[in-house]
Amino acid sequence: MIEIQNLTKRFGKTTAVDSLSFRVETGQTLALIGSSGSGKTTTLRMINRLIEPDEGRIIINGEDVTQQPLEVMRRRMGYVIQHTGLFPHYTVTENIAVVPTLLRWEKDRIQARVHTLLAHVGLPPATFADKYPDQLSGGQQQRVGLARALAADPPIVLMDEPFGALDSVTRLRIRREVLQLEAFAGKTIVLVTHDVEEAFEMADQICLLDAGSIQQLGTPKELLQQPANDFVARFFAGQQWHLEWTIYTLADLWPQLSNTLSKPEAEVLSLPTDTTISAALSALRASGQQAGTIAQHGQKRYFDIATLVRAWEQSTGTGFEKGTMG
Repeated sequence: MIEIQNLTKRFGKTTAVDSLSFRVETGQTLALIGSSGSGKTTTLRMINRLIEPDEGRIIINGEDVTQQPLEVMRRRMGYVIQHTGLFPHYTVTENIAVVPTLLRWEKDRIQARVHTLLAHVGLPPATFADKYPDQLSGGQQQRVGLARALAADPPIVLMDEPFGALDSVTRLRIRREVLQLEAFAGKTIVLVTHDVEEAFEMADQICLLDAGSIQQLGTPKELLQQPANDFVARFFAGQQWHLEWTIYTLADLWPQLSNTLSKPEAEVLSLPTDTTISAALSALRASGQQAGTIAQHGQKRYFDIATLVRAWEQSTGTGFEKGTMG
């Protein structure tokens, strides 16, 4: 658990972070978003004490980390940055093994951990373990950076624009793969990103910052449906329907979906009720099926692309022409 209490940082006469307070429960992901200069990266760096706060406290699992030795505190946190920060003259294995080596793990244990993580991030050890960073693509380097952050199995992972250096297609694919990684299960994560869709897709809670102050802290749905002020409403206005598709699930649309089907059951794609609208549309297109179904409590509901979009409009009061809540 991470608790930030009245955190403040000034650079000369400029207050970069102004009395910030929030709490991230164990196993949750919090995304810090906001425009450039809003204080999100400065906040993340203070959590890891790459920057020392002028005021406030950083409490991790009940302990004030400002009272702990830096090396002890940092080894309990994984840290992923935009440009990976891999050591160019270290192999992939050596890069991933940095923290376990500092912790004096046995060599066999380190090798086993490295191979497990490489497999988890989709880089077969036999192919990639002995390569150097300049022999890898940008996406592959990013995966090695993720594996390195997880090497010592830290309970907390800090991520600063972790996919920002990747092209949009690779970025989307890798972040969705990251969400499925067993190695991230149960981790407490603080994510800084300028990509609002990324924040909505990955985070349980979102903290929207402006000029170093919190404008709203809540779930993605709360920020969309119940904006705390005009700034919040304006911030999301241009992406309203697109963001809704990343967070609304088929279960949310259950009352608006049909209980009858005109096609043979064998031609229908079965999906879990927690599938998002965006994921459901992608699954239909990828499968070549014309319709999908969900089931709960012994009942079924059916949909195709047109009825799915219509159900979303009816459920949320949002439409393509309006782009905002009706």
